[in-house]
This record gives sequence, C-alpha cells and structure tokens, in this order.
Amino acid sequence: MDEEQRFREAVVKQWAAVFRVAQYLHSKGNCLVQVNPLRIRPSFEQRNGYGDDADILLQMVDSVRWWKIEVKWKQLEFIDQYPFPTVFLDRIDKSDAAEPDGYYIVNQAMSHAVQVMARTRPSWTTVTTMDTKKGYEFSCYQCPVALTKIVVL
Repeated sequence: MDEEQRFREAVVKQWAAVFRVAQYLHSKGNCLVQVNPLRIRPSFEQRNGYGDDADILLQMVDSVRWWKIEVKWKQLEFIDQYPFPTVFLDRIDKSDAAEPDGYYIVNQAMSHAVQVMARTRPSWTTVTTMDTKKGYEFSCYQCPVALTKIVVL
C-alpha cells in the first residue's frame, strides 16, 4: 500500500470519531450540529483545496454564531486521564488558517475525548516533532493537559 492509500484510509477511519463527537454534542441539547462533508483528495498533487476549516459546526439555539470544532482520532488509550502532560492539537499552519473554537482528541476506542477550547490558546506552546511513518518534521500546537477536560462520548 502506498502513502496516498494510507492517507485516504486514515481520513475515512477518522470520520467515525467525527460522528461520535457530533453525537455527543447533539446529546447535550439546545444546539444544531452540522458535520461537514468528507472530501478526499484524488491524489497528493491535487491536495490544495481539499482541506476543511472544521469537521463540525455547532450553533447554539438562539444564537447566530457557528462554532468550529476540529476532531482528531488518536491511537491512544485513555479514560479518566490523558497519559501525557500536554495534548498535541494540530499543525500550526492548519490551526492558524482554520482557527477552530475547540478540539476533541478522541481515544482509540472512541469512548472518551479530551476537550480543548480555544480560550486556552494563550497557554499553548509549539513543538517540532518527527512523523516517523512519513519521514518529515512538522510543528504543532500543544495544550497543557491541566487546561483540558475529559468527556465521555
């Protein structure tokens, strides 16, 4: 399997986590939850224009504002507490362009998520790390776990 096929499979697998978070948000009541369309690029060369601004849009009843929610599914097991002192959120360039209002980092079993709200952004730090599977470095935001909340999906 080549890298592009792996990328496509990962995008599809992640979408199950998006729907779990959408269901969780909807269950809280008094809101409209919109799951944005799954768009998979035809090829790596055609990647521009295939990103999204948010996985989920959330609007509270009696409000005109739409909140942008980004969902990340991680191959991590956690329930009551996140296993690291910080939570990796997203690539800096992607986060800065999309400006999400919140992140949900979903555990491998899709039973729990770490909720990170944008109001914690002044406390975020940046880290450069290596993607060992793809063989390149990237910079991303991370949030101290003390500023997050675990939710049961």
